[in-house]
Amino acid sequence: MNDGGSYGRFGAYSRVELERFFHLDDEDRRLIAARRRDYNRLGFALQVVAARHLGMFLPDPLDVPPELVGYLAGQLGIEDPTCVKRYTDREKTKLEHAWEIQREYGLTPFAEVESELTAWISDQAWMTGEGPKAIFSGAMAWLRGRQALLPAGVTTLERMVATGRESADQRLWQQLTSPLTPQTSGALLGLLDVPDAGKQRVNELDRLRKGLFRTSSKGMVAALNRVADLVAVGAGSLDVSTVPPRRLLGLAMHGIAGKTTLLRRMSREHRLAVLVATVLALAARATDDALELFDLVMTTELLSKAERESKDEKLRRYPRVSRNAGKLAAAVKVMLEMSEVEPDISLELVWDLIENGVTKSELRAAVAVIDELVPAGDAELNGRRLEELAGRLATVRPFLPLMMRTIEFGATADGAPVLKAMTTLADLLTTKSKLPATYLDARRVDHDLITGGWSRLIYREGRPPETVDRAAYTLCVLEQFHRRELHTRIDAAIRRTEGAEPMTDSPPGEPDRDPAPQRHARFPGATDPADSAGQTPSSGHSSPTRAGAGPHPMNPTTPPAVRVQLLHVPDCPLVERVRDTLTACLHDTLIPVQVEELEGEYPSPTLVIAGRDVATGQPPQLVTCCRLDLPTYEQIWTALNTAIPTRPTHG
Repeated sequence: MNDGGSYGRFGAYSRVELERFFHLDDEDRRLIAARRRDYNRLGFALQVVAARHLGMFLPDPLDVPPELVGYLAGQLGIEDPTCVKRYTDREKTKLEHAWEIQREYGLTPFAEVESELTAWISDQAWMTGEGPKAIFSGAMAWLRGRQALLPAGVTTLERMVATGRESADQRLWQQLTSPLTPQTSGALLGLLDVPDAGKQRVNELDRLRKGLFRTSSKGMVAALNRVADLVAVGAGSLDVSTVPPRRLLGLAMHGIAGKTTLLRRMSREHRLAVLVATVLALAARATDDALELFDLVMTTELLSKAERESKDEKLRRYPRVSRNAGKLAAAVKVMLEMSEVEPDISLELVWDLIENGVTKSELRAAVAVIDELVPAGDAELNGRRLEELAGRLATVRPFLPLMMRTIEFGATADGAPVLKAMTTLADLLTTKSKLPATYLDARRVDHDLITGGWSRLIYREGRPPETVDRAAYTLCVLEQFHRRELHTRIDAAIRRTEGAEPMTDSPPGEPDRDPAPQRHARFPGATDPADSAGQTPSSGHSSPTRAGAGPHPMNPTTPPAVRVQLLHVPDCPLVERVRDTLTACLHDTLIPVQVEELEGEYPSPTLVIAGRDVATGQPPQLVTCCRLDLPTYEQIWTALNTAIPTRPTHG
């Protein structure tokens, strides 16, 4: 814990290090000069540098390297450094000198700050969950920063750290497990059991930890059932707002990545606490996985296939369109040429010239074919694409109602109508009706959402009165919901802030440089500031927002988020790689973050986390250049975990 026994001990020093750390200033020399004998002056100097360098008075003031004794003797003009051996002949001398040094230099005895340090260690262990070495080093820094003497024995601090960490762990476990009902406790402990009957050969926890599903309707159902199973355990209703997110995250990682055999060996209270944190984290991750899979299903199974089918149909129609359009073009060409040559030419003569190449009957047939193949209201055969999309109701019918029941979505004012329509649609698809199976009650649909080419399909001719086409309306609403649904991580409120400046270590109000005019690019999943405030945004890319966006899923009081900035010049070819790496890392971690993407005159691309360039570990250098040292996954992961904010503690 004390880094190889270096506590309270001098090391080996070079001449440069001696001059740097053990130089005696004028105040030191004034106090030392008050001693009459050389050995007392040299011994006093040794106690001064021990208190300054080690933060304590050594039990044996002469337990120092010989080169240090010689260096101090040289500064004091003492020719024989060995005379210092007489310094300890009188036991009270070193104590009197220590008291004088303590008084003159304003040092505080350890006993006077022990209770305050105990409280600091307890708070640090509770808030951060750091290991014993980190807290031990922090305790030493805490004492040194307050001009307080360290205890003479290392075991004193070690015991305080061990007690503080154990107390924090017990407090964490008790706080997570005390609200549990016997039923919830049994359900949590049952996650580690392997069912006796059936084909399942793994315990429930191992099954729920797996998040790989096929991009299909069945895969969506499986992903949503995973969310429902985690919610059914009952831990999600617990109030964990008083638990530091970092502690909850650290506890959850034992359950997410650890072996179940190790979990079974824990005490019952410890095991329950780990399972509570794990279920909360997995529920958030499972929701995230389900929504990402929804995006894939919409993109690959619905939108892309419909687009591809419409393009194929366009290619099939192309020969007929081309052939008939050629006839019409030939006729129009004659009209244009003659109007330029003879503006007053009669219409009969123009027709005679046209019919030399194509007859009137052929032109009428060509117009009819063009009207048939290229409807006026469906530019680029968009209507055909919507028809193909509406024909895929069977793909979304199994999971759409389940998704709206399982995941709680939120929406801003602009996206609220779409979210309400989705909720009503889920109810319409699962409620029995006297209407034919292919129609929905028109009184319960939102007609304001039906625009463009969807109108012809939803209000198709021949439908029963007060009905709309079920397949077309379902895909119409679902397409708008998918377009508006924001791809943010559950535990990371990613937003784009207008007018933000890159973070640096400059004092407030003194930026390193005037930022160049910025054009904000849209980070995947970024939201507008109005989205975060629940107000109507000015753009058309607003909600429905992802469930859980905003407050951390494991802490409804919204803990402080780590600030992340992606800086790049416009059209940087490497920025997409950094985006992908960052997105992958954010998906794998549960740390709350706030992401801003800025375009301007920056070193491109640069990823800044908590004011530090991830690739270099230094404040960002705002000089325009092309960078090839892209941050790695490991660097981003380390930077995020290092930057997790903690609550201020005692002292």
